[in-house]
Amino acid sequence: MQDNKEQSIFANELNRTRIKRRFSSLEVWKFRELKGLRVEGLNRKFSSLAAWKPGKLIGLWVNKLIRNNKMRLSRRFANIDFINLINPLTYKLINCKRAVFVFTMAERRSSRFLTLGNSLAFTMAEILISLTIIGVIAAITLPSLRANINEKTWATQRKALYSRMSQAISMMPSLNGYGEYAGTWEDDVFTPTVDTAAERFVTDGLSKVLQINNICTIPMNTSSENARKELKKCGISEKFTTMNNSKKDFPTNLIELNPMFTNYINTNAVALETKNGESIAVFYNPQCFFESLSINSKGETYSSVSKSMCANFLYDLNGKKGPNKVGKDIGFISAIYPADSEVVAPIPLSVDARDIITNNFPISYRNISKSCTAQDKDSRVPNIEELMAIKYNEYLINNLVNGGYWSSTVFSDNTDKSWCLYFQSNIKQALLKENYSKLVRCVKR
Repeated sequence: MQDNKEQSIFANELNRTRIKRRFSSLEVWKFRELKGLRVEGLNRKFSSLAAWKPGKLIGLWVNKLIRNNKMRLSRRFANIDFINLINPLTYKLINCKRAVFVFTMAERRSSRFLTLGNSLAFTMAEILISLTIIGVIAAITLPSLRANINEKTWATQRKALYSRMSQAISMMPSLNGYGEYAGTWEDDVFTPTVDTAAERFVTDGLSKVLQINNICTIPMNTSSENARKELKKCGISEKFTTMNNSKKDFPTNLIELNPMFTNYINTNAVALETKNGESIAVFYNPQCFFESLSINSKGETYSSVSKSMCANFLYDLNGKKGPNKVGKDIGFISAIYPADSEVVAPIPLSVDARDIITNNFPISYRNISKSCTAQDKDSRVPNIEELMAIKYNEYLINNLVNGGYWSSTVFSDNTDKSWCLYFQSNIKQALLKENYSKLVRCVKR
């Protein structure tokens, strides 16, 4: 068809159906009289037409294009600069809902109409880049999010377990005297021949006030390695991580828990599983009592604390699952004094506090509360029973020093004195607050 004939075609002469025309590198589209062109059932293919740049396409209508009985528009524009089109927003598509723009990353100024459905389409490169970004963000945020969820879960479980254990202990008339513990001495070494103390404490006492699913005992004269295997049957891990990230074997008797019981008593532990799914190792002292107070040469009141612990519970909130770390899923509850028992479950911070004024150790009493808050806004100074529980369980904490530690408990009615616990000698002593500076191990509220 000749160029002059092409230029003489008017819009009203093109009202035909299923007309196929192919324009390739034709200058005809420079013709400016295309307003009002209405085409029905028309399939046209435009390839590399520079004529679209200057052409006035205002008012070009494509009405109800029909192909295979579906409303589809198939037009392909390759290497055409749409940015230079005059008023491209007036290019109207009526009833062609499937036409979409797709912009490639390599050629931002090239565009194409694709028949890809009712939504915007993306290139494979864009999809892969998006997925990569999502993956990186997930890798960064998910661990911390999971850790926060675990912390909140453990905190809730700890409070619930402490509430149930406190209620159970309060319902027991006395904590000492359960079971039998006897043996022989030879060369200053005590060898037990009978040890049913912890087992009877659980079966005859604790099980009547606490819902227990399973009990695991350690036979007499069992090695520590085999004893840990017995405790494992109730969900107690053979190894755990201390607060300062040291790996240790799980204790199986009182002396392994704390050498302060050497040459005094060494009952085997008993493990149990509660109805709520916690695993608990029970360390029991059938000979516990409230130790009397004494006065030293300076007129200071003191008392030993080694025989005040009646029962100590090492719990694992999720059994054999990880991380098996103290302060996370592992913790301790101590029942102190045989009658009117104090049940405490402190969660100590991992290091000692520094004086808020001097930024050093030790700390004068007037600064201990502020020093704890400065170390952690959610921490406080422990009372004397909590400090005693920390002493009993120092094997789990692993970085306490042999010095004196302040408590928040005042001595009797004398508010000028407060109890201090010396870890190397297992002695608590009432000291004048203004005369001494001691260490502080803060605990979480």
